[in-house]
Amino acid sequence: MKFLFELILFLSPIQSFVITNAVKGLTLFNVGMIMYATFNVFYLKKFSRLFFPFFILFLCYVAFFSFQHLLLLFFPSPSIIFSQAIFVSSEINSDLLFRRSFFTQSLYLFLAVFFFYHLLINIMKNNADRIIKVAFFSILVFVLYGFFEFFYYFLTGEKADFISNRITGDDFSFGAFQYFNIGGVNIMRMKSLAGEPSMFAFCVVPFFILSIYLNYRWYSIGFLIALFLSTSSTAILGLILYLSLEILFGKNRIRKIILAFLIICLIGLFSYEFISALYETSMNKISLLNLSGIDRFDNFINHIVLWKESNFGQQLFGYGFGYFRSTDGLSTLLVNIGFIGLAIYCLFFLLPYFLIQKKTSYHKGLYISNFVILILILVSVPEFYTPHIWFFNALLWGEYLRLNYNNV
Repeated sequence: MKFLFELILFLSPIQSFVITNAVKGLTLFNVGMIMYATFNVFYLKKFSRLFFPFFILFLCYVAFFSFQHLLLLFFPSPSIIFSQAIFVSSEINSDLLFRRSFFTQSLYLFLAVFFFYHLLINIMKNNADRIIKVAFFSILVFVLYGFFEFFYYFLTGEKADFISNRITGDDFSFGAFQYFNIGGVNIMRMKSLAGEPSMFAFCVVPFFILSIYLNYRWYSIGFLIALFLSTSSTAILGLILYLSLEILFGKNRIRKIILAFLIICLIGLFSYEFISALYETSMNKISLLNLSGIDRFDNFINHIVLWKESNFGQQLFGYGFGYFRSTDGLSTLLVNIGFIGLAIYCLFFLLPYFLIQKKTSYHKGLYISNFVILILILVSVPEFYTPHIWFFNALLWGEYLRLNYNNV
């Protein structure tokens, strides 16, 4: 059982491979967690002490969704406000009771929570050292595959991804092969098995941050190079957030500012064209000069307007988890679970750090990693089931439980 769980953890970054495209969510992680849950039902001899609070949380989730539907029944919003909304499932816009997407998205959420639950048990019983090593080895392999793709395309001009099979987009292709241009030469943006560069960066950024606090120097260097090669605005935002937090709250701030400035100058001196391409790619998206940036901005505005024009009850509690999906987490969460749900979600990321009495450098690294993940979700990557989100939260909550409770 322990080997199976570590295997699931090792395979968790792979999001561009599915068992079958008939069900897009059948990634190796989700299939593994379904198998692991099944084994636990039939072979578990006794429940952990954590089982009861998680069962209470499940009941709260059901009660929250039930209350949302009571609000929809007694205080329905006008259907015209949904005209620009992006629904996850294909029912008509006015059909808001028990949409299919609630059940499918809730299943993915439960698998992620189940993963989080067993990570906590593992941390409490055996501390976090083993699972951290497995996770970093997994991300190392993940990044090395990205380098393989990158250099294969650079040398041959051909795509090298022989693993991905998850069909996405209207052209029924697997993986988002994207490029940037340096001196007339097309360079592939690193994506590895994440499916697209932004998701690759979203996965690697927190591991890069934590590797610094764990003194994994070679990991840090490799991850940083990979993030630059993704040329993703998600990577740039994550690195800026990390540097800002480190300068604001870390020690030796002046030295760090000077060091960061010198590194940027050196990189700019020896790779001007690359930095220019990276800057142009990121700024075009931010300044709405390309379709991706324009679509993201329009989707954000449309869903914020939907939330503002909804009844007060829906503004507080939302319409239903998994109903809508914008291109940012903030507006997605507001229309799905309302302001109260958004506040609870943010507390889940941030609260354990303030509950830990004696903070170490490791705790600080976990907190900054979690904070950066949260901001990236709210701003640019509306992903709520990606395994590394729950992995980093489990590390931080696990530290709180380990320091305050003897066993589970």
